[in-house]
Amino acid sequence: MADQRAQLKQLFTGRADVVVADRYIFEWYRKDPSVALQVNVEQEVTYHKIFSPGNFKAVFRDDVVCEAFNHGLKLLKEKGRYDEIIQSYGVNNPAF
Repeated sequence: MADQRAQLKQLFTGRADVVVADRYIFEWYRKDPSVALQVNVEQEVTYHKIFSPGNFKAVFRDDVVCEAFNHGLKLLKEKGRYDEIIQSYGVNNPAF
């Protein structure tokens, strides 16, 4: 389903029993005030791993851009900002 807000609304209104979604994206939209105004997003959900974790990588045509990206990512991790961003998605256990 392209509109993931609609996917959450269907789940939380009982029009769907199951949705397949990336956990981070699901939690991001779950915190969306426009969704919370329409449905009770505080309902308990159960996550099930049905797909193996994917390893995604950024791809660059320009080495300079790649190096700048890698440097910026390293700084984010060193300063703790990377973890803050992950936690902002509301996922308690990112490894799951």
